[in-house]
Amino acid sequence: MKLLSIRLVLSCNLCCNTCPQKDKVLHPLDYVHPNGFRINRLTNESLFKWIDEYTPSSEWLIDLTGGEPGMYPEIGTLVPELSRRGYHGVIRTNGTLPIPKDPNFIRVATWHAKTKNIPPYYDVIQILSPNPYDTTDAKIQYCIDNNIPYQAKKFIDYTKGEKDKGEYITEPLRLEGMLRITNVGMITNCYAAKGINGYSIFKMSKPRLIQFFDETCPMCHMAYDVERHIPKEWL
Repeated sequence: MKLLSIRLVLSCNLCCNTCPQKDKVLHPLDYVHPNGFRINRLTNESLFKWIDEYTPSSEWLIDLTGGEPGMYPEIGTLVPELSRRGYHGVIRTNGTLPIPKDPNFIRVATWHAKTKNIPPYYDVIQILSPNPYDTTDAKIQYCIDNNIPYQAKKFIDYTKGEKDKGEYITEPLRLEGMLRITNVGMITNCYAAKGINGYSIFKMSKPRLIQFFDETCPMCHMAYDVERHIPKEWL
């Protein structure tokens, strides 16, 4: 299976101080770039037109992310429609905004420091620990005491220049490769690749798949992070 990662919006309702996207790229949902284009351009219509043409559900898993995917205006219909088409995947969220529960998609909700109570929209809770800015031990204990499925992942303090070294990776990557759709509809080969001007789902550009080749790349660690939440039978 291959991975299609879709950054639905480059906006978030929390904007945590330790978020690596906070100061550089996160914008209000209706933000218009100085060049005149909307920063969040995706719609269900544009996504499905491209997805139906190039990425069959028998060959692709879906990673829905952001910003915060719960801010995507059509999230309530996007998830069940992807499921109806036979897709499986992961939704990486902070869990504070309504995202439909669906048997084909796992809502991995990171319990952020700004969220004192457990986020209401989740299938699996992810806790970044140890985190000096948060009460992570108490949150882990809460999940244990209440039989809530959770996974701990090392907290990376991007404000201090720390890097994700993928210490949680214990198995070889099983995904064959990936593509990424950005919030403006640009198609890239992976999390780290820069887009090609004009290469877009709005122009129905044909995908160019990249195979994973460097397991030390911090961006490939993001693919590992998606994969570790996916049941083996989906692969």
